[in-house]
Formats: sequence, structure tokens, C-alpha cells
Amino acid sequence: MNIQLLITTDDNRKAFKSYTQIGTDIAAVPTDGMNELQPKVVINYTDAYLKANYMYIPLFVRYYHIDTKNITVGKKIEITGSVDAVMSWYDQLLECDITAVRNGGISEPTKIQDTKFPVIPNEETIDQIPIANSHLTANGTGCYVLQVIGGATSGS
Repeated sequence: MNIQLLITTDDNRKAFKSYTQIGTDIAAVPTDGMNELQPKVVINYTDAYLKANYMYIPLFVRYYHIDTKNITVGKKIEITGSVDAVMSWYDQLLECDITAVRNGGISEPTKIQDTKFPVIPNEETIDQIPIANSHLTANGTGCYVLQVIGGATSGS
């Protein structure tokens, strides 16, 4: 299999990263137990390869953050990576229709109009029920919105 070793200075959280390829495609040997999410490969040693912090594996059509690079016996480099899911499926993610609910903070609800998720400008909070230490709030806090559309008629 071949890999491409890359250098990026972009933050790991950035969706579309810019990068520079080191050389051309490099022959790599997968190690035992290798998988597509956390690949481990061995390549021949070259000083320039130690600068890489990112890689692309054409066989898997995925980008990876390089987690470790270990120089082994026989002038080899063992590289372990973890998949960069956002970069790997960037084009497909751009094609998705989503509804984004935005909030600047729990105490400051936004009034951003979203045609896919309409919000009534004169919204009214009827009741607030704190939800703490449940499976919905792993860290002990949380805020959820329950929206009722076409609820009960008045007097019911």
C-alpha cells in the first residue's frame, strides 16, 4: 500500500486543512491489527519523513493525524495515526442539509431566524425543569428545548 506524508500547520479542529506533501507516494507496510480508523504502518527511514504530522492513505480514501512516529530496527519508521473524519468526508459533509440551532449561552437565547427551524420572536418560557446527573447530562449540567407545535386547545 502507499501513503502520502504531509505537513499541516492548521488546527486539528479545522474542517478543510491546507498541507504540503513530503515527496511522492511512499510504499508502506501495514502492521498486524491495522484498521482504517487507527492505522499503523512501517516505512523506510528518511529524515524528511520525521517532519510529517499528517498523512493520507489513498487505499482507505482517508486523512489521518499522525499520533506517533517511532524509529525501529533496520532504519524503519513506524507511524500510528488517527482518522480525521471531517477532512476525510469533507465533500460529503458539504452536501448535507442540516438544521443548526444556535445559542450564545444558556442564559442568552438567540433570536436568529432560521427558515429550516422557525422560532417565534415572542417566545415564552412556560416552565423550566432542571435536569442534573442523568444520562442526558453526563457532566451534571445541560439545557434542552422542548418545542410543542399544535399543542392542546385552550381550556384543555
